Amino acid sequence: MATYSNPQYSAANYQTNRPRYRETLVDTILAYHKRDNPGAETNVAVDVATGTGIFARQLPAHFAKVMATDISGTMLESARASSASQAIEYVESAAEDLSFLGDSSVDVMTVATGAHWFDTERFAAEARRVLRPTGTLAIFGYTGFGHFVDYPQCDKIIKEFGLGDDRLGRFWDRGREV
Repeated sequence: MATYSNPQYSAANYQTNRPRYRETLVDTILAYHKRDNPGAETNVAVDVATGTGIFARQLPAHFAKVMATDISGTMLESARASSASQAIEYVESAAEDLSFLGDSSVDVMTVATGAHWFDTERFAAEARRVLRPTGTLAIFGYTGFGHFVDYPQCDKIIKEFGLGDDRLGRFWDRGREV
C-alpha cells in the first residue's frame, strides 16, 4: 500500500487506465440486497478501499448517501477531482477502522478489488459492526483475481460466483479485462 500513499504516485494514471465495472453490477448487488428482504433500505452505501473512486461513482444514483474510504490521501485527491459533481463524501481511513461510522448505520458496503490489502479479521469485525442487520457486504474484483490465504472457503466462493459468465463474470468490461 505504500506505493499508493506516496505523494509522487500518479493517481491520475491509475484513474485513467484502471478497468471499469459494468453499470449493471450495482443492479445485481441491489437485487441481492433486497432478495430476502424487499424492504431493505438503500439510504447509506460505503465503498471501502475506493482508490480513485471508480466504483463509488456508480453508487449515488441508487443511495441517498454515499461515502467512500481509502487509506491513501493521494488516491482520494484524484477521487474527489473525478467526482466533483457527485455527492460522495470521501474519508481517509483504513478499512479496519471505520470509527467515523455508527453501529448499524450502513445499508450496503462495497469493496471493489481491495480486500486483499485488509487485515481480514479486523475488517470483518468493523463490517459487522457498521452494517445494519439487513445490510449487504459486496466484495468483488477482476476476473481471475483473489486469493484468501487463511480462508480457502472464500477462494471457492470467488471461483463459483465471481468468475463464470453465468455469474458476475458477465459484468466485466470486455474491452478492458485484466
